[in-house]
Amino acid sequence: MAWLRSNVLFTALPALLTTASFAGGLPRQEAVEPHMGTLVRLVFHARDATPARAAFDRIAALDRALSDYSPDSSLNHLCRAQSATLTGDLAAIIPQALSIARETKGAYDPTLAALTRHMPHPPALHGYRNVTLNGLDITLNGVCFDLGGIAKGYAAREAVRALAAQGVRRAMAAVSGDICVSGGPWRVSAQGRVVQLRDACISTSGNEAQPGHIFDPRTGERVRREGQVTAIARDGARADALATAYFVTSPGGGWFDERQALRPPSSAAPTRPGTPSRVR
Repeated sequence: MAWLRSNVLFTALPALLTTASFAGGLPRQEAVEPHMGTLVRLVFHARDATPARAAFDRIAALDRALSDYSPDSSLNHLCRAQSATLTGDLAAIIPQALSIARETKGAYDPTLAALTRHMPHPPALHGYRNVTLNGLDITLNGVCFDLGGIAKGYAAREAVRALAAQGVRRAMAAVSGDICVSGGPWRVSAQGRVVQLRDACISTSGNEAQPGHIFDPRTGERVRREGQVTAIARDGARADALATAYFVTSPGGGWFDERQALRPPSSAAPTRPGTPSRVR
């Protein structure tokens, strides 16, 4: 679930392709750079492409903070210390990751470093229930975090926010299969289906790109089946983590859209009112 090393890139742009339905009078700008082991694509409307630099710099800073490969990352410093007061991006993403772990009853779990084995000194334990969080004071009690199932969605949202700080009102950031948009509507294609998004995020989880890279935290085993789950939420980190959780619990794949209160594609995950929408 961790992202690839920084010098290994995917050979294609994200599988989810987006286009804005109108340009608002400003020219369309596009930019692509390698970050977090993949290609990050930005599409936005502005007088020139200058605002892209702020978004790419923000993602680069997130990679330095959240990477489980770099021994100097903030994440790895926390893992070695085992207790700390969370600051910066860790103070934002870790409480949210633990909250989603509780919500999904462990189908998404950010403490899988013992299984993914990408860290310099992987811990022997995993399981979000081992973590003690009191405000921003955290004790890991033998586990450590692998944020690969949430960090790219978080990064996509942060990239859009960085563009907004540069005055860009209509933008799309795609970090692998995790996309966030501002303004709109944007037409987004996923699993052969087109949806319209405005100020929202979409993530798709499955084994097509990297077979067996997703673990079921409840069993500790790799999920090797085919299929995909696409999740839509207002927040990128949430869409990313829910797509992972519902892929783990949904043998048939499917869709989950928080905006429309659709039920997750499996009764094993938290339920919401509505009718599931599936792609067959």
